Order: sequence, then C-alpha cells, then structure tokens
Amino acid sequence: MNILGQQTECRLIATALAISALVMIQAASRGADDEPQLVPAGAVFVPSASALSYVEQPVVRDDLTLTARQRARIDELRTTLQAVDAATRVDGTHFNLKRAMRRSDDAIILLSEILTAGQVRRHYQIVMQHLLLRFGLVQIVQIAEIADLLEPEQRLQLPVILASAGAGAPQQPVARRPPVPPAPRQPAARPVPKQPQILDEFSNPDLADIETRQTRDRYERGNDQLSALLTDDQKRRLLAILGPPLASWPSGSPPRVSCGRASSHRARSRSRFSGSCCRASASPTRTT
Repeated sequence: MNILGQQTECRLIATALAISALVMIQAASRGADDEPQLVPAGAVFVPSASALSYVEQPVVRDDLTLTARQRARIDELRTTLQAVDAATRVDGTHFNLKRAMRRSDDAIILLSEILTAGQVRRHYQIVMQHLLLRFGLVQIVQIAEIADLLEPEQRLQLPVILASAGAGAPQQPVARRPPVPPAPRQPAARPVPKQPQILDEFSNPDLADIETRQTRDRYERGNDQLSALLTDDQKRRLLAILGPPLASWPSGSPPRVSCGRASSHRARSRSRFSGSCCRASASPTRTT
C-alpha cells in the first residue's frame, strides 16, 4: 500500500474511533433516561403490596412469560411488602403521605429488579392499557409521556377540555355571591374528624361514586373531544406506546397517577427499602 493509501486509512480509523467515543459518551449521558419504566411516571401503589397486582394475575404472568424463579421471588416480595404494610398500622405511620409514596417507589424498584428489561417495558404497556380502558384519554393525556405527543397548540386546548370533563381546575374564577346576613348563633356542633390526607390523595377514582348521569356525560364528552384533538399520526404513536393488547382485561383498578409528581422509580436501591422504609412501612388504603 502506498503512503497516500496508508494516510487515508489512518484518517478513516481515527474518524471511526472518534465517532465511537462520541456514541459511548452520549449513551452514558442518557443512562437512566433510556432505562425502561415499570409504570408511568407518578404512579403510586397504596398499599405498597398492590404494586404486585399485575404480575400476580395469570393473564399478565403468561404475557410476560415469568419463570418459576421469578414467580418465587415475587411471592417472597409480597411477604416482605405485606409485613411492611402491617407494621405501619402498628406504629401509626400508615396515613403518612410522604412515607406511603416512598414505600410505593421502593416496591416498584424491587419488582423491576426481578423482571428483565423487556418484561419491565411490557409491564409499563399493560398498565397504560389498563388506564386507557378504565379511564379513557382524559386520564392518560395527563401523563407526561403521552402529553409529550401533543403540539403546543393542542396543549393550550388541553386544560380547557380537562376542566369541562371535570378532570381539571376551572379556567375562570368563580363569581362571588352577594354577602349574606349572619345567621343566628347556634350551639357549637361537635367537630367532625378530618379525613387523613392520604385518603384524599390516593382514593382510587374507580371506587368513587358517580352521582349523576350528567357527570358521566361530561367525562365521555371530554374523551370524545380529546380523540378529535389528536391527529391520526399521534394516535398511531399512542398505539405504539401502548403495545400489543393484553389477551384479556386485567382485574382490579389501575394505580393512582399523580400527574404533577416526578418519577423516582429509576434509582434502583435495594438497601433503601430494607432500611428506613421498612421501619416506617406502608399504607392501608385500598387501591384494588
């Protein structure tokens, strides 16, 4: 090979090495962001043992093709989580909102460690399908991963649609009524105990009573408006996120998704659960 050819080959090798280094740096910088999630960001399971509600259902176990070893580890994890949940009712911390959310995150992390990356990704799809089947577009468009599909103009319309469906804050201040003369003083009534905050935060919408047909109609109109808002391309991308449909509808209720809460499910730490979280332990409110 002549000198010119050798120089050209050296330059090509140097360029290839530079590109490879750049790719490795970019992959390292993405790191946790590319790690598959078990559930949508902000999903909360209360009590923490309910994080196993999907993987313990036969239709989901078959879909994920769980091994015998994985099933045994899930059984062991349920025993641990139930013990943690029971301990909170003994020490009186079962209504502590922050601790309940932390215990939920830890349960999600521990379950993620049992599953493969592909199973974690599929579990996410199954949870998203369940949310869509149960609550419609009104629920899932509030999840960050789905909201990212919207164009800026669509995002401006989203709060109005959600508010009209009863799933968002009113867009206009409520007019105040004229002042009413004070009523005659009555004997002081016995104060009504305030419901713990955790029940307000994590009461599953599945369990709430729907009082009137009008409420249901508003919600369905919101779903129809959101369906019309999405373009065909956005709907195809949404279906790609949801993945192939599960063989049958999962039982129980989906997790509560706190749309304003950042996900902390990515930081995998077994010691975090076995330490302070086990002493504080999980919550008693039912989600399924």
